[in-house]
Amino acid sequence: MTQRASFAGAILFLAVLRCWLGAADGFEARHQPHDELRYAEMADSLIRGAEGAWLGPYDELTLIREPGFPLWVALVHAIGLPLKVAADFLHAGASIAFALSLRRVGVSRRLSLLVLAGILFQPPSFYWNAHLAAEALYAPVLLLAMGALMSAAATGLRPAMVALAFGAGLAAAVLWILRPERELLFLTLLVFLVLDAACAWRDRKSSSHSVARVVALALPMALPIAALDSLVQRANFRDYGVSVMSEITDSTFQKAYRTLIRVRPDRPRRYYSMPSESRRKVYSVSPAFRTLEPHLEGAVGARWREMRPSDRLEPDIPDGWFHWALREAAAAAGHHRSAPVAASFYRRMRREVEAALESGALPARSLTLGPLNPDFGLWITHVPWSVVRVGRMLLGLSPLVEDDRKDVPESTRALVDLVTRRGEAGRQASPIRRALQLKVRRLFPILCAASLLVAALHLLARLASRRRAAGLVGRVVVPVLLTVILGRLVLFGIIDASSFTAQGARYMYPVVGLSWAAFALGGSGFFSILFRFDARRDRSSRPEVRSEADHR
Repeated sequence: MTQRASFAGAILFLAVLRCWLGAADGFEARHQPHDELRYAEMADSLIRGAEGAWLGPYDELTLIREPGFPLWVALVHAIGLPLKVAADFLHAGASIAFALSLRRVGVSRRLSLLVLAGILFQPPSFYWNAHLAAEALYAPVLLLAMGALMSAAATGLRPAMVALAFGAGLAAAVLWILRPERELLFLTLLVFLVLDAACAWRDRKSSSHSVARVVALALPMALPIAALDSLVQRANFRDYGVSVMSEITDSTFQKAYRTLIRVRPDRPRRYYSMPSESRRKVYSVSPAFRTLEPHLEGAVGARWREMRPSDRLEPDIPDGWFHWALREAAAAAGHHRSAPVAASFYRRMRREVEAALESGALPARSLTLGPLNPDFGLWITHVPWSVVRVGRMLLGLSPLVEDDRKDVPESTRALVDLVTRRGEAGRQASPIRRALQLKVRRLFPILCAASLLVAALHLLARLASRRRAAGLVGRVVVPVLLTVILGRLVLFGIIDASSFTAQGARYMYPVVGLSWAAFALGGSGFFSILFRFDARRDRSSRPEVRSEADHR
Protein backbone atom coordinates (compact mmCIF):
# COMPACT_ATOMS: atom_id res chain seq x y z
CA MET A 1 0.00 0.00 0.00
CA THR A 2 1.34 3.41 -0.97
CA GLN A 3 1.92 6.16 1.58
CA ARG A 4 -0.85 8.21 0.01
CA ALA A 5 -3.36 5.35 0.33
CA SER A 6 -2.33 4.72 3.93
CA PHE A 7 -2.75 8.41 4.68
CA ALA A 8 -6.23 8.47 3.13
CA GLY A 9 -7.20 5.30 5.01
CA ALA A 10 -6.05 6.77 8.32
CA ILE A 11 -8.06 9.94 7.68
CA LEU A 12 -11.19 7.93 6.91
CA PHE A 13 -10.75 5.76 10.00
CA LEU A 14 -10.34 8.77 12.31
CA ALA A 15 -13.37 10.55 10.84
CA VAL A 16 -15.63 7.50 11.13
CA LEU A 17 -14.44 6.87 14.68
CA ARG A 18 -15.20 10.48 15.67
CA CYS A 19 -18.74 10.33 14.27
CA TRP A 20 -19.26 6.93 15.92
CA LEU A 21 -18.24 8.33 19.30
CA GLY A 22 -20.41 11.42 18.80
CA ALA A 23 -23.46 9.23 18.34
CA ALA A 24 -23.28 8.42 22.06
CA ASP A 25 -24.56 11.91 22.89
CA GLY A 26 -28.06 13.26 22.67
CA PHE A 27 -28.98 16.89 22.02
CA GLU A 28 -29.58 19.04 25.08
CA ALA A 29 -32.34 21.67 25.23
CA ARG A 30 -31.69 24.68 27.44
CA HIS A 31 -34.09 27.52 28.28
CA GLN A 32 -31.90 30.55 27.60
CA PRO A 33 -34.08 33.31 26.09
CA HIS A 34 -31.14 35.40 24.87
CA ASP A 35 -29.05 32.50 23.54
CA GLU A 36 -30.12 28.98 22.63
CA LEU A 37 -33.86 29.62 22.85
CA ARG A 38 -33.52 32.72 20.69
CA TYR A 39 -31.61 30.74 18.05
CA ALA A 40 -34.35 28.10 18.13
CA GLU A 41 -37.05 30.76 17.64
CA MET A 42 -35.17 32.37 14.75
CA ALA A 43 -34.64 28.98 13.10
CA ASP A 44 -38.32 28.11 13.61
CA SER A 45 -39.36 31.32 11.82
CA LEU A 46 -37.06 30.47 8.91
CA ILE A 47 -38.29 26.87 8.74
CA ARG A 48 -41.96 27.83 8.86
CA GLY A 49 -41.50 30.78 6.50
CA ALA A 50 -43.15 33.30 8.83
CA GLU A 51 -45.20 35.86 6.92
CA GLY A 52 -44.06 39.47 7.01
CA ALA A 53 -40.74 38.98 8.82
CA TRP A 54 -38.03 36.43 8.10
CA LEU A 55 -36.84 36.13 11.74
CA GLY A 56 -40.27 36.34 13.35
CA PRO A 57 -42.45 39.14 14.77
CA TYR A 58 -40.51 42.09 16.15
CA ASP A 59 -39.78 42.61 19.83
CA GLU A 60 -36.70 43.52 21.88
CA LEU A 61 -35.18 40.06 21.26
CA THR A 62 -35.78 39.64 17.53
CA LEU A 63 -32.55 41.25 16.27
CA ILE A 64 -30.20 40.64 19.19
CA ARG A 65 -28.37 37.78 17.45
CA GLU A 66 -26.69 37.45 14.08
CA PRO A 67 -28.71 35.21 11.72
CA GLY A 68 -25.90 32.92 10.54
CA PHE A 69 -26.52 30.05 12.93
CA PRO A 70 -30.33 29.98 12.53
CA LEU A 71 -29.82 29.91 8.76
CA TRP A 72 -27.58 26.86 9.18
CA VAL A 73 -30.17 25.15 11.41
CA ALA A 74 -32.91 25.85 8.85
CA LEU A 75 -30.72 24.54 6.00
CA VAL A 76 -29.97 21.30 7.85
CA HIS A 77 -33.66 20.91 8.68
CA ALA A 78 -34.59 21.39 5.01
CA ILE A 79 -32.09 18.71 4.00
CA GLY A 80 -33.73 16.34 6.48
CA LEU A 81 -30.74 15.63 8.73
CA PRO A 82 -30.76 15.84 12.53
CA LEU A 83 -28.70 18.87 13.56
CA LYS A 84 -26.41 16.77 15.78
CA VAL A 85 -25.50 14.47 12.88
CA ALA A 86 -24.90 17.41 10.54
CA ALA A 87 -22.72 19.15 13.15
CA ASP A 88 -20.55 16.05 13.58
CA PHE A 89 -20.23 15.59 9.80
CA LEU A 90 -19.27 19.23 9.32
CA HIS A 91 -16.75 19.05 12.16
CA ALA A 92 -15.15 15.96 10.62
CA GLY A 93 -15.10 17.43 7.11
CA ALA A 94 -13.62 20.75 8.23
CA SER A 95 -10.96 18.95 10.27
CA ILE A 96 -9.96 16.86 7.26
CA ALA A 97 -9.83 19.94 5.02
CA PHE A 98 -7.56 21.67 7.53
CA ALA A 99 -5.23 18.65 7.72
CA LEU A 100 -5.01 18.46 3.92
CA SER A 101 -4.15 22.16 3.87
CA LEU A 102 -1.27 21.42 6.21
CA ARG A 103 0.00 18.94 3.64
CA ARG A 104 -0.13 21.68 0.98
CA VAL A 105 2.20 23.87 3.01
CA GLY A 106 4.66 21.00 3.47
CA VAL A 107 3.72 19.43 6.82
CA SER A 108 4.52 15.72 6.97
CA ARG A 109 1.77 13.10 6.79
CA ARG A 110 2.41 11.90 10.33
CA LEU A 111 2.24 15.38 11.81
CA SER A 112 -0.86 16.20 9.73
CA LEU A 113 -2.56 13.06 11.08
CA LEU A 114 -1.59 14.02 14.63
CA VAL A 115 -3.13 17.48 14.17
CA LEU A 116 -6.21 15.92 12.57
CA ALA A 117 -6.70 13.49 15.45
CA GLY A 118 -6.44 16.26 18.02
CA ILE A 119 -8.94 18.51 16.24
CA LEU A 120 -11.38 15.67 15.60
CA PHE A 121 -11.43 14.37 19.16
CA GLN A 122 -11.18 17.62 21.12
CA PRO A 123 -13.68 17.18 24.00
CA PRO A 124 -15.47 20.54 23.54
CA SER A 125 -16.63 19.46 20.08
CA PHE A 126 -18.72 16.66 21.60
CA TYR A 127 -20.38 19.12 23.98
CA TRP A 128 -21.09 22.10 21.73
CA ASN A 129 -22.27 20.00 18.79
CA ALA A 130 -25.08 18.90 21.12
CA HIS A 131 -26.27 22.46 21.80
CA LEU A 132 -27.96 25.27 19.90
CA ALA A 133 -24.91 27.52 20.10
CA ALA A 134 -23.33 29.53 17.29
CA GLU A 135 -19.91 28.20 18.35
CA ALA A 136 -20.93 24.76 17.05
CA LEU A 137 -20.82 26.24 13.54
CA TYR A 138 -18.16 28.90 14.12
CA ALA A 139 -15.44 26.37 15.03
CA PRO A 140 -15.59 24.20 11.85
CA VAL A 141 -16.08 27.19 9.54
CA LEU A 142 -13.04 28.84 11.13
CA LEU A 143 -11.07 25.67 10.34
CA LEU A 144 -12.24 25.88 6.72
CA ALA A 145 -11.24 29.54 6.52
CA MET A 146 -7.78 28.87 7.96
CA GLY A 147 -7.29 25.88 5.68
CA ALA A 148 -8.21 27.92 2.60
CA LEU A 149 -5.83 30.70 3.63
CA MET A 150 -2.97 28.25 4.12
CA SER A 151 -3.61 26.63 0.75
CA ALA A 152 -3.75 30.04 -0.93
CA ALA A 153 -0.43 30.99 0.65
CA ALA A 154 1.10 27.79 -0.76
CA THR A 155 -0.17 28.52 -4.29
CA GLY A 156 1.47 30.69 -6.89
CA LEU A 157 -0.09 33.75 -8.49
CA ARG A 158 -2.57 31.94 -10.71
CA PRO A 159 -6.36 31.26 -10.89
CA ALA A 160 -6.14 28.46 -8.32
CA MET A 161 -4.93 30.95 -5.73
CA VAL A 162 -7.83 33.31 -6.50
CA ALA A 163 -10.29 30.42 -6.16
CA LEU A 164 -8.82 29.48 -2.77
CA ALA A 165 -8.96 33.11 -1.66
CA PHE A 166 -12.62 33.22 -2.70
CA GLY A 167 -13.24 30.05 -0.66
CA ALA A 168 -11.60 31.67 2.33
CA GLY A 169 -13.81 34.70 1.74
CA LEU A 170 -16.95 32.55 1.70
CA ALA A 171 -15.97 30.96 5.01
CA ALA A 172 -15.11 34.38 6.45
CA ALA A 173 -18.48 35.72 5.28
CA VAL A 174 -20.26 32.97 7.22
CA LEU A 175 -18.18 33.84 10.29
CA TRP A 176 -19.08 37.50 9.74
CA ILE A 177 -22.80 36.78 10.27
CA LEU A 178 -22.30 34.24 13.08
CA ARG A 179 -20.88 36.19 16.01
CA PRO A 180 -20.14 39.84 16.85
CA GLU A 181 -16.33 39.68 17.20
CA ARG A 182 -15.85 40.77 13.58
CA GLU A 183 -12.81 42.89 14.44
CA LEU A 184 -10.86 39.71 15.21
CA LEU A 185 -11.74 38.28 11.82
CA PHE A 186 -10.62 41.47 10.09
CA LEU A 187 -7.35 41.42 12.05
CA THR A 188 -6.68 37.81 11.06
CA LEU A 189 -7.19 38.49 7.36
CA LEU A 190 -5.02 41.60 7.54
CA VAL A 191 -2.16 39.74 9.27
CA PHE A 192 -2.39 36.97 6.68
CA LEU A 193 -2.13 39.45 3.78
CA VAL A 194 0.86 41.18 5.35
CA LEU A 195 2.70 37.90 6.00
CA ASP A 196 1.94 36.54 2.54
CA ALA A 197 3.21 39.74 0.96
CA ALA A 198 6.39 39.52 3.04
CA CYS A 199 6.95 35.93 1.86
CA ALA A 200 6.36 36.97 -1.75
CA TRP A 201 8.93 39.75 -1.40
CA ARG A 202 11.43 37.35 0.17
CA ASP A 203 10.98 34.87 -2.69
CA ARG A 204 11.04 37.25 -5.67
CA LYS A 205 12.43 40.56 -4.35
CA SER A 206 9.71 42.22 -6.40
CA SER A 207 7.31 44.78 -4.95
CA SER A 208 5.01 44.47 -7.97
CA HIS A 209 4.69 40.72 -7.38
CA SER A 210 3.88 41.28 -3.70
CA VAL A 211 1.25 43.91 -4.51
CA ALA A 212 -0.28 41.66 -7.19
CA ARG A 213 -0.62 38.83 -4.67
CA VAL A 214 -2.22 41.11 -2.07
CA VAL A 215 -4.78 42.38 -4.60
CA ALA A 216 -5.47 38.88 -5.97
CA LEU A 217 -6.05 37.60 -2.42
CA ALA A 218 -7.85 40.56 -0.86
CA LEU A 219 -10.53 41.17 -3.47
CA PRO A 220 -11.89 37.59 -3.63
CA MET A 221 -11.94 37.50 0.18
CA ALA A 222 -13.67 40.86 0.59
CA LEU A 223 -16.43 40.35 -2.00
CA PRO A 224 -18.31 37.47 -0.25
CA ILE A 225 -18.11 39.26 3.10
CA ALA A 226 -19.49 42.50 1.69
CA ALA A 227 -22.19 40.67 -0.27
CA LEU A 228 -23.47 38.59 2.64
CA ASP A 229 -23.35 41.54 5.01
CA SER A 230 -25.37 43.58 2.55
CA LEU A 231 -27.93 40.79 2.05
CA VAL A 232 -28.56 40.43 5.79
CA GLN A 233 -28.89 44.17 6.32
CA ARG A 234 -31.23 44.48 3.34
CA ALA A 235 -33.41 41.64 4.66
CA ASN A 236 -33.63 43.31 8.07
CA PHE A 237 -34.48 46.66 6.48
CA ARG A 238 -37.14 45.05 4.33
CA ASP A 239 -38.86 43.28 7.23
CA TYR A 240 -38.04 45.48 10.24
CA GLY A 241 -37.15 48.91 8.84
CA VAL A 242 -33.52 49.03 10.06
CA SER A 243 -30.32 48.19 8.18
CA VAL A 244 -28.45 46.27 10.87
CA MET A 245 -26.67 42.97 11.32
CA SER A 246 -27.74 42.96 14.97
CA GLU A 247 -29.34 45.68 17.06
CA ILE A 248 -26.91 44.97 19.90
CA THR A 249 -23.84 45.75 17.76
CA ASP A 250 -25.52 48.51 15.73
CA SER A 251 -24.10 51.98 16.24
CA THR A 252 -27.42 53.42 17.45
CA PHE A 253 -27.65 51.15 20.49
CA GLN A 254 -23.89 51.13 21.09
CA LYS A 255 -23.68 54.95 21.14
CA ALA A 256 -26.58 55.14 23.58
CA TYR A 257 -24.97 52.55 25.87
CA ARG A 258 -21.56 54.26 25.76
CA THR A 259 -23.13 57.62 26.55
CA LEU A 260 -24.82 56.15 29.64
CA ILE A 261 -21.62 54.66 31.04
CA ARG A 262 -19.84 58.01 30.65
CA VAL A 263 -21.76 59.15 33.74
CA ARG A 264 -19.31 58.99 36.65
CA PRO A 265 -20.67 57.16 39.71
CA ASP A 266 -19.94 58.27 43.27
CA ARG A 267 -18.38 54.88 44.02
CA PRO A 268 -16.80 53.32 40.93
CA ARG A 269 -17.06 49.53 41.00
CA ARG A 270 -15.58 46.82 38.87
CA TYR A 271 -18.24 45.04 36.77
CA TYR A 272 -20.75 47.90 37.31
CA SER A 273 -20.48 50.76 34.82
CA MET A 274 -24.06 51.95 35.33
CA PRO A 275 -24.93 51.40 39.02
CA SER A 276 -28.15 52.60 40.67
CA GLU A 277 -26.63 55.93 41.77
CA SER A 278 -25.71 56.78 38.18
CA ARG A 279 -29.14 55.75 36.94
CA ARG A 280 -30.79 58.04 39.49
CA LYS A 281 -28.73 60.96 38.20
CA VAL A 282 -29.71 60.23 34.60
CA TYR A 283 -33.41 59.88 35.51
CA SER A 284 -33.33 63.49 36.73
CA VAL A 285 -32.05 64.96 33.45
CA SER A 286 -33.32 62.64 30.70
CA PRO A 287 -37.10 62.34 30.16
CA ALA A 288 -36.51 59.41 27.80
CA PHE A 289 -34.43 57.45 30.31
CA ARG A 290 -36.89 58.34 33.08
CA THR A 291 -39.54 56.24 31.35
CA LEU A 292 -37.42 53.17 32.18
CA GLU A 293 -37.20 53.88 35.92
CA PRO A 294 -40.26 51.82 37.01
CA HIS A 295 -38.80 48.82 35.22
CA LEU A 296 -35.04 49.10 35.85
CA GLU A 297 -35.71 49.74 39.53
CA GLY A 298 -38.59 47.29 39.59
CA ALA A 299 -39.20 43.73 38.48
CA VAL A 300 -36.94 43.87 35.40
CA GLY A 301 -33.96 45.20 37.32
CA ALA A 302 -34.54 42.83 40.24
CA ARG A 303 -34.27 39.82 37.94
CA TRP A 304 -31.01 41.00 36.38
CA ARG A 305 -29.50 41.95 39.75
CA GLU A 306 -29.49 38.24 40.57
CA MET A 307 -26.76 37.78 37.92
CA ARG A 308 -24.27 39.87 39.90
CA PRO A 309 -20.62 38.88 40.41
CA SER A 310 -19.66 38.80 44.08
CA ASP A 311 -17.93 42.01 45.20
CA ARG A 312 -19.36 42.17 48.73
CA LEU A 313 -21.35 45.30 47.91
CA GLU A 314 -25.07 45.78 47.45
CA PRO A 315 -26.50 43.92 44.44
CA ASP A 316 -26.87 45.80 41.17
CA ILE A 317 -27.11 45.12 37.44
CA PRO A 318 -23.65 44.07 36.18
CA ASP A 319 -22.19 45.15 32.85
CA GLY A 320 -22.51 41.75 31.23
CA TRP A 321 -26.29 41.92 31.51
CA PHE A 322 -27.09 45.63 31.68
CA HIS A 323 -27.69 45.89 27.92
CA TRP A 324 -30.29 43.09 28.21
CA ALA A 325 -31.92 44.82 31.18
CA LEU A 326 -31.92 48.14 29.30
CA ARG A 327 -33.66 46.65 26.28
CA GLU A 328 -36.17 44.71 28.39
CA ALA A 329 -37.04 47.87 30.34
CA ALA A 330 -37.39 49.84 27.09
CA ALA A 331 -39.75 47.15 25.75
CA ALA A 332 -41.80 47.23 28.97
CA ALA A 333 -42.06 51.01 28.58
CA GLY A 334 -43.41 50.60 25.04
CA HIS A 335 -40.33 51.68 23.09
CA HIS A 336 -39.90 48.45 21.13
CA ARG A 337 -43.14 48.52 19.18
CA SER A 338 -40.98 48.43 16.07
CA ALA A 339 -37.29 48.62 15.25
CA PRO A 340 -37.45 52.24 13.97
CA VAL A 341 -39.34 53.31 17.12
CA ALA A 342 -36.69 51.63 19.28
CA ALA A 343 -33.86 53.27 17.34
CA SER A 344 -35.53 56.65 17.69
CA PHE A 345 -35.87 56.16 21.46
CA TYR A 346 -32.18 55.27 21.92
CA ARG A 347 -31.10 58.26 19.81
CA ARG A 348 -33.31 60.59 21.83
CA MET A 349 -31.98 59.19 25.10
CA ARG A 350 -28.39 59.58 23.90
CA ARG A 351 -28.92 63.21 22.88
CA GLU A 352 -30.47 64.09 26.26
CA VAL A 353 -27.70 62.43 28.27
CA GLU A 354 -24.96 63.91 26.06
CA ALA A 355 -26.40 67.40 26.54
CA ALA A 356 -26.40 66.91 30.33
CA LEU A 357 -22.81 65.64 30.26
CA GLU A 358 -21.64 68.58 28.15
CA SER A 359 -23.40 71.14 30.34
CA GLY A 360 -22.06 69.68 33.56
CA ALA A 361 -25.47 68.62 34.84
CA LEU A 362 -24.07 65.08 34.97
CA PRO A 363 -20.53 64.20 36.15
CA ALA A 364 -18.61 62.86 33.18
CA ARG A 365 -15.70 60.48 32.68
CA SER A 366 -13.78 59.49 29.57
CA LEU A 367 -14.27 56.19 27.79
CA THR A 368 -11.16 54.02 27.57
CA LEU A 369 -11.97 50.95 25.49
CA GLY A 370 -15.36 51.27 23.85
CA PRO A 371 -18.21 49.77 25.89
CA LEU A 372 -15.91 48.50 28.65
CA ASN A 373 -15.95 49.92 32.17
CA PRO A 374 -14.40 53.42 31.82
CA ASP A 375 -12.65 53.18 35.20
CA PHE A 376 -9.62 51.52 33.64
CA GLY A 377 -7.69 51.19 36.89
CA LEU A 378 -10.39 49.08 38.53
CA TRP A 379 -9.91 46.09 36.28
CA ILE A 380 -6.64 46.37 34.33
CA THR A 381 -4.64 44.61 37.05
CA HIS A 382 -7.03 41.66 36.86
CA VAL A 383 -6.44 41.09 33.13
CA PRO A 384 -3.41 38.75 33.47
CA TRP A 385 -5.30 36.36 35.78
CA SER A 386 -8.39 36.58 33.59
CA VAL A 387 -6.33 35.70 30.51
CA VAL A 388 -4.91 32.69 32.36
CA ARG A 389 -8.36 31.65 33.59
CA VAL A 390 -9.93 31.92 30.15
CA GLY A 391 -6.83 30.44 28.51
CA ARG A 392 -7.15 27.20 30.45
CA MET A 393 -10.04 26.39 28.14
CA LEU A 394 -7.54 26.07 25.28
CA LEU A 395 -6.52 22.77 26.85
CA GLY A 396 -9.87 21.32 25.82
CA LEU A 397 -11.60 21.29 29.20
CA SER A 398 -15.28 20.59 28.71
CA PRO A 399 -18.30 19.20 30.57
CA LEU A 400 -20.15 16.13 29.39
CA VAL A 401 -23.42 16.28 27.47
CA GLU A 402 -26.34 15.82 29.85
CA ASP A 403 -30.05 15.16 29.48
CA ASP A 404 -32.48 18.08 29.52
CA ARG A 405 -32.77 19.73 32.93
CA LYS A 406 -36.10 19.24 34.67
CA ASP A 407 -36.77 22.99 34.79
CA VAL A 408 -36.75 23.32 30.99
CA PRO A 409 -40.33 24.18 29.93
CA GLU A 410 -42.13 21.72 27.72
CA SER A 411 -42.60 24.42 25.07
CA THR A 412 -38.82 24.86 24.83
CA ARG A 413 -38.31 21.09 24.51
CA ALA A 414 -40.90 20.93 21.74
CA LEU A 415 -39.31 23.82 19.86
CA VAL A 416 -35.83 22.29 20.09
CA ASP A 417 -37.26 18.94 18.96
CA LEU A 418 -38.76 20.63 15.90
CA VAL A 419 -35.78 22.65 14.68
CA THR A 420 -33.05 20.09 15.45
CA ARG A 421 -34.88 16.82 14.64
CA ARG A 422 -33.15 15.45 17.72
CA GLY A 423 -35.68 12.66 18.10
CA GLU A 424 -34.70 11.28 14.68
CA ALA A 425 -30.98 11.07 15.44
CA GLY A 426 -31.29 8.43 18.09
CA ARG A 427 -28.82 8.02 20.91
CA GLN A 428 -26.49 5.07 21.04
CA ALA A 429 -24.97 5.63 24.46
CA SER A 430 -23.26 2.27 24.76
CA PRO A 431 -20.86 1.81 27.67
CA ILE A 432 -17.95 1.43 25.25
CA ARG A 433 -18.60 4.75 23.54
CA ARG A 434 -19.11 6.58 26.80
CA ALA A 435 -15.94 5.06 28.27
CA LEU A 436 -13.90 6.10 25.21
CA GLN A 437 -15.28 9.63 25.42
CA LEU A 438 -14.26 9.83 29.07
CA LYS A 439 -10.75 8.62 28.19
CA VAL A 440 -10.45 11.28 25.49
CA ARG A 441 -11.79 13.94 27.84
CA ARG A 442 -9.12 13.11 30.43
CA LEU A 443 -6.22 12.58 28.03
CA PHE A 444 -6.67 15.58 25.71
CA PRO A 445 -5.82 18.35 28.24
CA ILE A 446 -2.67 16.45 29.26
CA LEU A 447 -1.52 16.15 25.65
CA CYS A 448 -2.32 19.83 25.02
CA ALA A 449 -0.34 20.92 28.05
CA ALA A 450 2.63 18.75 27.04
CA SER A 451 2.52 20.08 23.46
CA LEU A 452 2.33 23.65 24.71
CA LEU A 453 5.39 23.09 26.89
CA VAL A 454 7.38 21.61 24.00
CA ALA A 455 6.24 24.44 21.70
CA ALA A 456 7.48 26.96 24.27
CA LEU A 457 10.83 25.16 24.36
CA HIS A 458 10.94 25.38 20.58
CA LEU A 459 10.44 29.13 20.74
CA LEU A 460 13.18 29.50 23.34
CA ALA A 461 15.53 27.31 21.28
CA ARG A 462 14.96 29.44 18.20
CA LEU A 463 15.54 32.63 20.14
CA ALA A 464 18.73 31.22 21.64
CA SER A 465 20.06 30.06 18.27
CA ARG A 466 18.76 33.18 16.48
CA ARG A 467 17.33 30.96 13.77
CA ARG A 468 14.68 32.48 11.56
CA ALA A 469 11.45 30.65 10.84
CA ALA A 470 11.74 28.66 7.63
CA GLY A 471 9.04 27.88 5.09
CA LEU A 472 5.38 28.77 5.12
CA VAL A 473 4.72 26.94 8.37
CA GLY A 474 7.03 29.17 10.36
CA ARG A 475 6.51 32.39 8.42
CA VAL A 476 2.76 32.33 7.71
CA VAL A 477 0.82 29.40 9.17
CA VAL A 478 1.89 29.54 12.81
CA PRO A 479 1.81 33.37 13.04
CA VAL A 480 -1.71 33.47 11.59
CA LEU A 481 -2.87 30.73 13.97
CA LEU A 482 -1.36 32.62 16.89
CA THR A 483 -3.12 35.80 15.76
CA VAL A 484 -6.49 34.03 15.86
CA ILE A 485 -5.80 32.34 19.20
CA LEU A 486 -4.17 35.21 21.07
CA GLY A 487 -6.61 37.78 19.71
CA ARG A 488 -9.54 35.80 21.06
CA LEU A 489 -7.74 35.05 24.31
CA VAL A 490 -6.92 38.70 25.00
CA LEU A 491 -10.39 39.90 24.01
CA PHE A 492 -12.26 37.58 26.32
CA GLY A 493 -9.65 37.96 29.03
CA ILE A 494 -10.33 41.71 29.03
CA ILE A 495 -14.09 41.12 29.02
CA ASP A 496 -13.69 38.68 31.92
CA ALA A 497 -11.68 41.24 33.92
CA SER A 498 -13.82 44.29 33.17
CA SER A 499 -17.41 43.39 32.40
CA PHE A 500 -18.50 39.93 33.49
CA THR A 501 -17.07 36.53 34.24
CA ALA A 502 -16.77 35.20 30.69
CA GLN A 503 -17.85 31.68 29.82
CA GLY A 504 -14.39 30.65 28.71
CA ALA A 505 -15.38 27.14 27.67
CA ARG A 506 -17.89 28.52 25.19
CA TYR A 507 -16.01 31.51 23.84
CA MET A 508 -12.65 29.75 23.46
CA TYR A 509 -14.03 26.58 21.85
CA PRO A 510 -13.70 27.95 18.27
CA VAL A 511 -9.90 28.10 18.65
CA VAL A 512 -9.25 24.93 20.70
CA GLY A 513 -8.55 22.92 17.54
CA LEU A 514 -6.32 25.65 16.13
CA SER A 515 -4.46 25.79 19.44
CA TRP A 516 -3.77 22.09 19.24
CA ALA A 517 -2.46 22.58 15.70
CA ALA A 518 -0.19 25.43 16.80
CA PHE A 519 1.08 23.43 19.79
CA ALA A 520 1.78 20.37 17.62
CA LEU A 521 3.54 22.34 14.90
CA GLY A 522 5.62 24.21 17.46
CA GLY A 523 6.49 21.00 19.28
CA SER A 524 7.58 19.29 16.09
CA GLY A 525 9.85 22.24 15.39
CA PHE A 526 11.56 21.75 18.74
CA PHE A 527 12.38 18.14 17.95
CA SER A 528 13.57 19.12 14.47
CA ILE A 529 16.10 21.41 16.14
CA LEU A 530 17.20 18.68 18.56
CA PHE A 531 17.54 15.95 15.98
CA ARG A 532 18.06 18.06 12.87
CA PHE A 533 14.92 16.53 11.43
CA ASP A 534 12.57 18.89 9.62
CA ALA A 535 9.05 17.47 9.79
CA ARG A 536 7.86 19.98 7.26
CA ARG A 537 9.92 18.57 4.40
CA ASP A 538 9.89 21.74 2.30
CA ARG A 539 13.06 23.72 1.86
CA SER A 540 11.38 26.63 0.12
CA SER A 541 8.38 28.70 0.99
CA ARG A 542 6.19 27.89 -2.03
CA PRO A 543 5.45 24.48 -3.54
CA GLU A 544 5.95 25.63 -7.11
CA VAL A 545 9.71 25.92 -6.55
CA ARG A 546 10.15 22.59 -4.75
CA SER A 547 12.12 19.83 -6.36
CA GLU A 548 10.54 16.66 -7.70
CA ALA A 549 11.91 14.76 -4.71
CA ASP A 550 9.90 16.98 -2.38
CA HIS A 551 6.67 15.86 -4.05
CA ARG A 552 7.26 12.14 -3.80
